[in-house]
Amino acid sequence: GTGLYDLSSDQAQKTKEHQPGIAALIKKGAANTDAAFYLDAVRRDFAKGHYPGSPMLAARLLRPQDRMIANELHPEDMQVLKQN
Repeated sequence: GTGLYDLSSDQAQKTKEHQPGIAALIKKGAANTDAAFYLDAVRRDFAKGHYPGSPMLAARLLRPQDRMIANELHPEDMQVLKQN
């Protein structure tokens, strides 16, 4: 994936996958502490119309001495991932 998904993009508006997924989960709230941790990590971007993918969430947990390598199969997504 691209690391950060624009929920106002043509693709997101076409599929609206986020509505029954993360949007519904944010609206409902967390059922446990693990879900609360995840939702806290997502809410900042979601409020700005974005959804952070796994690479973005993982990158935010890195310490200064850590290094992360993210791989992507699709060349178009790889370029966007590099920018994000």
